[in-house]
Amino acid sequence: MKQTVSVICGIILLFLGACGIKEWTMPTWDVTVRIPLINEKYFILDLADGENLIIAEDNVLVMQGSGSLSTPNFGSLSLGADINSDPIPITANHAVTLDFPLVDPVNNYELVYGVLDSGVFETLFTDIDPSVQSIRIIFQQISRPDTTPLEIIYEAPGVWTATDLTGCLIGAPNSNQIIDEINISINSVSSAPDGTVIGQLRLRNQGEFRFSEFKGVLHGYRLDLDGSATTLTISYPMGIEQAVTLTEARLAVMLDNYVGFECTFHGEFFAQNSVTGETFSLPILDIDNQPFSTVPANGDTPGVSQFIMEENVTDLLQIMPDIIEIRNAYFIVTSTPSMPIGTVRMTDYIHGDYTISSPFRFILHNSPIEVADPVKVEISEQNRDRIRKNVRSVSFELGITNRLPIGAQAKVYIGLTPEINVNDPETYSFMRSMAISSANANPSQQNINIGLNNAELMVFTNPEVYLKWVFHFESSGGLPVTITATTDDYIQLKSMLIAEIYVGKQQ
Repeated sequence: MKQTVSVICGIILLFLGACGIKEWTMPTWDVTVRIPLINEKYFILDLADGENLIIAEDNVLVMQGSGSLSTPNFGSLSLGADINSDPIPITANHAVTLDFPLVDPVNNYELVYGVLDSGVFETLFTDIDPSVQSIRIIFQQISRPDTTPLEIIYEAPGVWTATDLTGCLIGAPNSNQIIDEINISINSVSSAPDGTVIGQLRLRNQGEFRFSEFKGVLHGYRLDLDGSATTLTISYPMGIEQAVTLTEARLAVMLDNYVGFECTFHGEFFAQNSVTGETFSLPILDIDNQPFSTVPANGDTPGVSQFIMEENVTDLLQIMPDIIEIRNAYFIVTSTPSMPIGTVRMTDYIHGDYTISSPFRFILHNSPIEVADPVKVEISEQNRDRIRKNVRSVSFELGITNRLPIGAQAKVYIGLTPEINVNDPETYSFMRSMAISSANANPSQQNINIGLNNAELMVFTNPEVYLKWVFHFESSGGLPVTITATTDDYIQLKSMLIAEIYVGKQQ
């Protein structure tokens, strides 16, 4: 048995010796490697910034801008009455009653009741008889702040004496009767026989009567804005101002009127596209081309009015302005047949807010819309080495899902820094373009495979690569397109490198 085993072993050794032992060779093969680059969804709702772009109740994206306006405090209202009497005889122990017209010849304002902020009566007593003991002038319609009648007491003859009327009241607050004259009585006490002329009086007012509160009739009082009207600045996302024409727009103005008169609003909205230089002016008028009227205040409660403008507003927005401002704006405070008597105080004013809005129902033009921020892609060291040393072939594969009702031509610019300027080839390495069908034509993923040459491939041997996307959406042919902003409205972009990697001994 032992002999048989030895023979077998000898035969095996002889066989191996005859064949020889060659060097072992590592097997080689090709492996397909998929290197993910991006997987991004661009949702329409992400455009909503809560300021210039919002989502309406019907899920339609709406472009809007808001501003405010205000007048200064009304200030003291002046009544330009001119009282200047000829010499008035004063008779002993006998009351003389006189009427002076209270008429505003310039503005035709009519007074019912007022609190004077300023005003002065001047009196001049002359030829006063030595028998005079006292002379008093009593004003029937004017009272002191404590509501006692205004009186002027004779003190010295021959000089004009001024009486300050600040804080005095003319008329009664609950009255609706126009005061068109001031009634005075001159009362004297003298030892001279009754009815004897004992002196002369002249009476005049110095300057205008100014009121801190005025109740009465106004005609065409102009109240300008205080210059604080907000200039509305609109920022459009991704350059859409060049790609769309808006088809509908709405301008809403909300006013709080603290003035106790109806007021009409005058002015214009001025729009400017600072890129194209286009401008447009829109008068602030209702559908009958008349100024809007505000509701008057009721005491301390302001009158609230809302105006809606839709006619011609689209024309203003079609220039896609980035600046909108109110110009040449003012209010006319006036009595009306329905409210002839009103009230205004020094501290009254008018404040307003306005909003201009346009839903994303627009006519689309074939103009680029650029995604602002490039996508950063990090390439692992292992994949960089594979691409650099072992790649036989490579392609750039795109998977695009378009859930928008419009097709587009998409361009991707690939570079090594985030400062990619699509108009400057020096800022990126290469570019590829592809057609994207609309959601109506193809709601599923659209796959596009693009071959790369060796120089383009070597871009992906860098640690970081940046992809910038630009979309040229198809023209809507003059028909409006509505863009909604739900979780189903998006463009999804997937991209990867498909590389055939040689595995085995390095060549």
